[in-house]
Amino acid sequence: MGIKDDYLTQQEIDFCLEYVKNGGNGVAALLKAYPERRKNTTASKAVAASVLKKRPKIQAYLSGLKQNLATEAEKAVITDKMALLEGISSIFTDKDAKHSDRLRAAELLGRYYNLFGENDPKKNGSTTYIQQNFQVEFAKVEETKLLADNIIDTT
Repeated sequence: MGIKDDYLTQQEIDFCLEYVKNGGNGVAALLKAYPERRKNTTASKAVAASVLKKRPKIQAYLSGLKQNLATEAEKAVITDKMALLEGISSIFTDKDAKHSDRLRAAELLGRYYNLFGENDPKKNGSTTYIQQNFQVEFAKVEETKLLADNIIDTT
């Protein structure tokens, strides 16, 4: 075993990238990385893909790719949620916005933070709870922004 055995070939890397990209279709990944295999039978392609996936160095590389993909997806979800919350909270705090828009924004924020419990305006049609807790909801939004900034900065 030499140093070269510890590294993946470019074709193996291409196989792994395509395998993760297409959701785990080994045959499609094999054909992308090894186009010369197109003339093989479907069964032999499936066997070759299976053999590749069982190699420890390929399994380790696939595992790393999947972890990176999950981390990036989590960051994207957090970023999307924060952008949505910022948009809603900007309507909520905009003194020039229509009162009905501000109340709707407050309701959405309250529902997001589960502030209503039994007093959910959708259940009883009341908006007094929203009006009474306007500042509390805004403080929660600011707290979430700080938490999200810390999460994104540390990853």
